[in-house]
Amino acid sequence: MFAGDGAGSAQPKVLIIDDNQDAAESLHALLTDYGFSCASALDGPSGLQAVAAFAPDAVLLDLGLPGVDGYEVARQIRARPGGESHMLIAVTGYGGQRDYEQSSLAGFDAHMVKPVDPDQLLAVLRRIRQPDMAAIAQRQPAVVDRSSATT
Repeated sequence: MFAGDGAGSAQPKVLIIDDNQDAAESLHALLTDYGFSCASALDGPSGLQAVAAFAPDAVLLDLGLPGVDGYEVARQIRARPGGESHMLIAVTGYGGQRDYEQSSLAGFDAHMVKPVDPDQLLAVLRRIRQPDMAAIAQRQPAVVDRSSATT
């Protein structure tokens, strides 16, 4: 199941996929306050359905999802037609070097360790406000918040 906020289509759209409902709701509230249209899903399969239904500009994706983990969800998003147009951001408790490497290999554009600094998250998301969405597909993976990473 996923839920959207019904905001206008002119706003950048962010999908939050996290099995922690409180974390998803907090990110949703933060981002809507900054003018993003948001939707959320609580597991990988419903997140994949939400990508098709909501057509987000960016996906904030927890890696430690039950069943289908965030790495596999990212690979499946990237494998879809147009999958390269979504900015994928890992938002996770996993902060080891191997986690950063695996997220990059799975197709993530950025990796942020919870608790996410709102200013850093907004700085990454500002990229989707660019009018040329093709530029998003050409960017290099960003590693964000590595200094606070724990293993």
